[in-house]
Amino acid sequence: MATLPLNASSDGIIRLSTDTKIIFAIITTRVESLYWYVTRSWPLPSSEPRQRVAIPEYLKKPPGFVFRIRRHDVGAVKGYKLVWCHDGEMKPCRDLSLYESEGKTWLATSDSPFVVVFKKRGLDVYA
Repeated sequence: MATLPLNASSDGIIRLSTDTKIIFAIITTRVESLYWYVTRSWPLPSSEPRQRVAIPEYLKKPPGFVFRIRRHDVGAVKGYKLVWCHDGEMKPCRDLSLYESEGKTWLATSDSPFVVVFKKRGLDVYA
């Protein structure tokens, strides 16, 4: 899996709140780049509307492909979260979290983020 900032810095670091596209590079008869995107037409069954993260089969640039990494500092939970920002629209970004449905786990829009903490040499890193 590759993560590429839309406006890459010269040092290759992905900055917080930078528009980022996430792709899978697969090899078939040729190398294919499949962008992550948030579906607009297939909400997951739930009491609240959720949309799942998916990869298209051969779309070069699907709608809704802008993701950002943001700092999460709410209560005792500190770390980073991945959010989806509706491409080209002035809507607020949505948190992404893991969601189980019909025996499968999906990455989907949520009101509660999936928070990650990065570790370096046995120490928590949150700076």
